[in-house]
Amino acid sequence: MKRLFITYSSIFVVLALLLNSCAGTKNLAEGEKLYVGADIDLNTSPDFHNNKPIKRDLEEFLQPEPNTSVLGMRPTVWVYQSVKKPKKDKGLKYWLKYKLGEPPVLFDRNDVSKTKNSLKESAINNGFFNATVQSDVHFKKRKASVNYRVDAGKPFLLQKIEYPKPNNNIKRLIDSLKQSSILQKGARFDLENLAKERNRIELELKNNGYYLFDDSYLIFEADTTVGNHQVDLFLTFAKNIPKNALKKYRMDNVTIYTNFENREDTTNRSEYTTADSLKIKTETNYIKHEVLNDQIKLKSGDLYQKSKHDVTVNRLVGLNIFKFVNLDFSPKRNSQELDLEIKLAPYKKKSIRAELELVTKSDNFSGPRLSVSFRNRNAFRGAETLDLTISGGFETQFYGANQFSRNSYEFGIEPSLTFPRFLLPFNLEGLKNRYVPKTRIRTAYRFLHRVDFFEMNSLELGLGYLWSETLTKSHELYPININFLDLSNTTQEFDESLENNPILRQSYEEQFILGSFYKYAINTRSRKDPNRYNNYYFQAKADVSGNIAHMLQSAFDNKSDESGNDKQYKIAGLPYSQYVRGEIDFRYFRKLDENNKLATRFITGVGYAFGNSNTLPYIKQFSIGGSSSIRAFPARSLGPGSYAPNDTLAQIDQTADIKIETNLEYRFRIIEQIWGAVFADAGNIWTIREDENRPGSRFAFDRFIDEFAVGTGLGLRYDATYFVFRLDVAFPLRVPSRPPGDRWVVDGIALNKKEWRQGNLIFNIAIGYPF
Repeated sequence: MKRLFITYSSIFVVLALLLNSCAGTKNLAEGEKLYVGADIDLNTSPDFHNNKPIKRDLEEFLQPEPNTSVLGMRPTVWVYQSVKKPKKDKGLKYWLKYKLGEPPVLFDRNDVSKTKNSLKESAINNGFFNATVQSDVHFKKRKASVNYRVDAGKPFLLQKIEYPKPNNNIKRLIDSLKQSSILQKGARFDLENLAKERNRIELELKNNGYYLFDDSYLIFEADTTVGNHQVDLFLTFAKNIPKNALKKYRMDNVTIYTNFENREDTTNRSEYTTADSLKIKTETNYIKHEVLNDQIKLKSGDLYQKSKHDVTVNRLVGLNIFKFVNLDFSPKRNSQELDLEIKLAPYKKKSIRAELELVTKSDNFSGPRLSVSFRNRNAFRGAETLDLTISGGFETQFYGANQFSRNSYEFGIEPSLTFPRFLLPFNLEGLKNRYVPKTRIRTAYRFLHRVDFFEMNSLELGLGYLWSETLTKSHELYPININFLDLSNTTQEFDESLENNPILRQSYEEQFILGSFYKYAINTRSRKDPNRYNNYYFQAKADVSGNIAHMLQSAFDNKSDESGNDKQYKIAGLPYSQYVRGEIDFRYFRKLDENNKLATRFITGVGYAFGNSNTLPYIKQFSIGGSSSIRAFPARSLGPGSYAPNDTLAQIDQTADIKIETNLEYRFRIIEQIWGAVFADAGNIWTIREDENRPGSRFAFDRFIDEFAVGTGLGLRYDATYFVFRLDVAFPLRVPSRPPGDRWVVDGIALNKKEWRQGNLIFNIAIGYPF
């Protein structure tokens, strides 16, 4: 541990010396101070115990934003000051000075005064009507920072909340909504909650036909003279509300333009009228009319409802064939009716995409993976999506400048067809909601060749149903999921390793997997709320196979063979797998500020074979390590447990029945779209049953934590929002295959030695974040 501390300390000192001039104060004019930031001390009454959200709101008003800081230094300011002013508004100098670099943010007392006013206003908006704000400016050499002291005191609480008297239709409707109000007696006054309540009422009114009503027509009046830090609220109507805003509207003409472009004349088109009186105007018969009809929830004669408006938009977008969806409502003169024009601009029907990924390891294994995908977004004019993906890749081990030998290569082809509806022999009305349900039929063929070991062919067929419960919750159910595995062209060396390990041999046997699986996911990042500081992702998967087939066969056939042993049932001459398997993946993302983020992940899974199988199939077993797992260990090289394979078996993928993994990653912005990362990964895999040929592999509660592998490292990311290029370098801190008591390898770290770097540093180049 001491050597690790010295190593990191040395790196930090060197960086500090090299970037000392990056502080940004060298070229400041006389009297100028570099503004380096501010902090807030929030003081509230002793009986108020929820300061964190209040302080977070206050911090949003700290101005100005200081320059980007990396480990207390400001390299972007140094770049700006070091590069001379370019003569042209383009070129390398211009990019360096104005894109990469940042002008120094200078201290200004006017900013302090403005910030104090903003902080006081924010405190009042949060119910602290008697708040005061003081500021202290701290100068250190040529830098300035500010401390703001917000003495908020005791918050005002809601005492009485009155709604308009129900003396007409719209007021009676508002009065009926007060039982579900966001505002509750005894709650802290919060201006944001008042805005939410007005918005809630507006939405409910629009769901009842009041198309032209707006929340700005509602006003909350507050009486703070009640005393005892209490406030009464009175909801009233604004003056001079347009009369039409108080009227209910029904739908009249609904017209759909299926090939709309902004500048096109919408009159020169063929027109069709559906059974629900929808008018479809189109230049080409791009999509079946009944498909469009199913997505439109506002029909002629219907009372206008905002919820149906939103469902219509979501379902049209969910068809994935339109790049532009616009609903244009027009109130008719002297009438309480709406005309609706739905303008749709389709994507190109066919597209092709290629992706290249490269992974490099410090043990000289490297190789690319290329995939080419073809998509037809509207295969049969019913918004069916036809996908065809062809992929291939290989890994090569370099021995010298001119010599190499191929380690493995793989090839795959995967067609799938997705329908924008459930294909079922019965009706499921309960699952119809604002999102398009889907049925997917997919097949996949994969070929894997491990040189000097084996060739594996796998064929998969699945029928599944996908639907979203809400914006953040989704489901996948594959009642039919069939896999066929075939191992061939095995080498003598590989056969000998299997001969000595019956459990490993059975996991590689030819077999059918006749199963089903279900996946449930929650992803709060789907809201895409930039103001949300906490997000999480949760996924649970359940996978079962062979149970129905085994139940039926065992009911009508003997359970024992001629020797009296348990019979292994077969289909088409091949044994099928029987198992249950579950997996949980939880991720938490914390936004510290705009330039600093924390990401964590915990994964655990277990699979258990029984009945017709003694071990899980190879493709269903868990593995660990690699660019999106424990990055200090090559993929599928770790575990199980404390097992240490010999040189021959070290090249065989290590898999098992149980997996536990946890990851922690701190991400910090360096400049613009370039981010740095410091990470730590830990975990391992284990078998459920004893494996005599892999001693130490079985899971045990009293020692599994001691068998965790631990790795750490640094990373760089280029984040272009829709594309992330990632480089990680990692090394192990703990190796579970070493003897107990000697598994921590921190004392052996020697970054300055070539032999240590070659044997321990793992470089991972990948696309996308690890989690």
